[in-house]
Amino acid sequence: MTIGFRLNEKKKRNLATIIALIFTAFLLLILALSVYELLTPKKIIKVMPYQHLETDKSMNYEFSIKKFNKLDTIFITENQKRIYLFDCSNYLETICSHDQDQVFNYQIKTADIIKINDRFMIKDMTWVDAVNKKQFQHTLADHQLMKLYEAKSNVSYVAIAVFLLLSCGGLFMIFWGHIYQFILKKI
Repeated sequence: MTIGFRLNEKKKRNLATIIALIFTAFLLLILALSVYELLTPKKIIKVMPYQHLETDKSMNYEFSIKKFNKLDTIFITENQKRIYLFDCSNYLETICSHDQDQVFNYQIKTADIIKINDRFMIKDMTWVDAVNKKQFQHTLADHQLMKLYEAKSNVSYVAIAVFLLLSCGGLFMIFWGHIYQFILKKI
């Protein structure tokens, strides 16, 4: 006894399209992961000192925390001219933990700005509260800075696969659809 089924041409085309779509999605995911691994070689990432800020008679460094693009942002100024902006998400427990309803300018005693590839971060900062005259300090070790950098730099594999699927999916679907139609015609 043989088990078989007959499909008309329309059903064969639909089946070929469905199989092609499934195979295309799987193939694009593998392709995206391979391309991502090939194009992003492991770089040697080092924490590079970039700038040391220190308040003295000629230079006055201050910072305040304000909303910028709907995010809490650290504004560092040099003699009342803005020189740096930092997102508060990396500094929630130290610099950005103060009451942000009251906009104060905190005077920076010393600050070390570092550069990791293309990103600037605050490694060490000592500042004085303008109202209470209390001194505060924020310090991050190199390995903590590297973790923050890597967390901000990761790209989702799924995002790459979806992008390739949307941009190249039609072409692959047509290609594999014709192959499966040819195979199904032989059945």
